[in-house]
Amino acid sequence: MKLFQLNCQNCNGSLEIDFDNLIAYCPYCGQKLLFDIDQMKSIITEIEKTKRSQEQTKREQEKTERLKLEQDFNKYEIKTTVKIAFGCFGLVALLFLLLELLL
Repeated sequence: MKLFQLNCQNCNGSLEIDFDNLIAYCPYCGQKLLFDIDQMKSIITEIEKTKRSQEQTKREQEKTERLKLEQDFNKYEIKTTVKIAFGCFGLVALLFLLLELLL
């Protein structure tokens, strides 16, 4: 993102920018300045680029979180399946032992 450093023409203080109203004002002397057309276009373009970049970053973070949740679920599912398989194997082994004792 391209940053603009704007100084007050009256007192040379750093101007604060009100992007909603596209004005700059000096917190030191109170002077307000309207942006010219070229500055407005540049600022609006930079604001839109920043918004798109933030939205893309948010989508990527959500995708990463979703993938992590899916991986965690798959690990849990595998562990559960292994536990069930060992439990069934143990039960079958116990049944064979009981049959051997009875016969």
